[in-house]
Amino acid sequence: MMKAYQTKEKDIILASSYHMAEDEIYGDDDREYRISFRVNDAFKEAKSHASEVEMLHTYAPADEYGREGELPCLAIQIDDKVYDAVEEFKETGTFSGAMELTPLSGRFYFKAKMEYYGDIMYFYGLDRCDGFWENNGLCMVYQKAYLGTEQEKKLMQVLDEAVGSYQEERKEGTLSKPWHQEDKGELHMELTNEQRMYLGLEPVEPAWERVEIPNNSVNPERSTGKDILFFDGDILRKVIWLHDSGSFLEDSWRLKTQDNRTMIAPITAKGKPRRLNGVNIQRCTPYGMYFSFGGGQEQKGGMTLANYTTQRTYYSSGFAGVPAMDEEGLLKFLDQWIADTDAEDLAEIQAFAGAKRRRCKYREGDFFRFRYDRRNYGYGRILLDVRQFIKDGGEFWNILMGKALCISIFHIITEDPNLSIDELQKLRSCPSEYMMDNRFYYGEYEIIGHAPLPEDPEEIDYPIMYGRSISGRDSNKICYCRGKDYREIPLEGNEVLKKDFKKNGISYGPRIDRTLVQKCIKAGSNEPFWENEPKVSCTYDLRNPAYEKELEFVRKQMGVQAAISGTGTNTGKYKF
Repeated sequence: MMKAYQTKEKDIILASSYHMAEDEIYGDDDREYRISFRVNDAFKEAKSHASEVEMLHTYAPADEYGREGELPCLAIQIDDKVYDAVEEFKETGTFSGAMELTPLSGRFYFKAKMEYYGDIMYFYGLDRCDGFWENNGLCMVYQKAYLGTEQEKKLMQVLDEAVGSYQEERKEGTLSKPWHQEDKGELHMELTNEQRMYLGLEPVEPAWERVEIPNNSVNPERSTGKDILFFDGDILRKVIWLHDSGSFLEDSWRLKTQDNRTMIAPITAKGKPRRLNGVNIQRCTPYGMYFSFGGGQEQKGGMTLANYTTQRTYYSSGFAGVPAMDEEGLLKFLDQWIADTDAEDLAEIQAFAGAKRRRCKYREGDFFRFRYDRRNYGYGRILLDVRQFIKDGGEFWNILMGKALCISIFHIITEDPNLSIDELQKLRSCPSEYMMDNRFYYGEYEIIGHAPLPEDPEEIDYPIMYGRSISGRDSNKICYCRGKDYREIPLEGNEVLKKDFKKNGISYGPRIDRTLVQKCIKAGSNEPFWENEPKVSCTYDLRNPAYEKELEFVRKQMGVQAAISGTGTNTGKYKF
């Protein structure tokens, strides 16, 4: 972890010049690699004393050198938060706490934002040195106050430019994974139009012209894949982002080009044309359905089928509990997908592909329905709307990203889409967790009914957040928050647990999946959930029975009574 001073937010003034940041590291068999990328001159090199932070640059436009701990900062990071995020993305196509995640093809797996120890990290996930250094990130860390501002756009631009110029080269002169190297198995799977029809994707029309470009257009010999572009005249209509490993993303576009299709035409009268390459395409907005696959010929991963326009996911193999697949496994999966699709299914996915964006309402106490896969439904309940609670004057340790909801998922997987709330309230639930409201707001998780929550908050299962305050203005206190119960005590004279129990990791969806819920149902308890928890969570959970002693310490320290023990969250009683 990189410790950051709580510096005052400032206007970001970028320089008109750049310099190359360079470093040398060792990979497999002690091969030495030269890493380089371009950095805006407003960012200066700073010495890092943290082993998981490399090539550190901090914003210091008027100084000769940067200063470790200052924000904003640019660096390659391999700390636990970054490592876990990239690893989880490879397995599931997303990661806990992801914001504005965009899957990529090429050297970088994705770009995304996440909360990072009270600040914001915008980063690209990658492996370095021919895969020897796994699950790294090229990262920009900055204060949360910059979110949604013009200053944030400038910082993101600095990182985007660094990524666009990123190079790796072996010192003896042999380049890492040239994109054109035939013996690497360059020819990988592409979807057919028949498969696209059953996936709700736009077909490739016969009149469209196919153009292939390396995914590093500045230095093609250093590319790790290729971008396959399909043009209808001067309009870019589809891109397949192929990585040498075999992973790929296919999405649809309506980008007007000019100058013999070498430039992206400006959208507005005041805009400027931009060179047509993968980096600049990804700065624009795709539409409609997209398909991503994280596996390949020699690696396994998951697939996701979703809609950019509606911001809804139709199917995620990871969430459905399907084991990670290689390229051959994906082909078999798609064959079975087509075989299982009847006329009603086909009409449904076509309707999903052509749907308009919805904006839906929700409130505490609502019951909701969602899909694990094409046939099976899950159900859950909203236990707390954090934003509304704070708006109404409630006290809350607001260290969660986005518009957070506390939800619980019931122990049920069923083909019945019409369960009543009376039936649901008799079921046990998985431990509650916080997630962003996107899937409710855009209608992916459908509200099916409402009932008042118990008046006694001790009868509701809420996550427990505990630890030292991360506020730059008032960090000398210990905070505790369980649902609507917020407490704090001075840091002076009190001991704070060393383990990170802030439990402020948050994502677009719950971190359970069909396989985990099945295990809980079979066990008749949440024991499988707690056994799985340390492997996928970026923080530790005080409700886990493994931390019984720590929970007892926190209760005594914060003056909290023990929770009620019972049979399930929604019977009015719960147990950890």
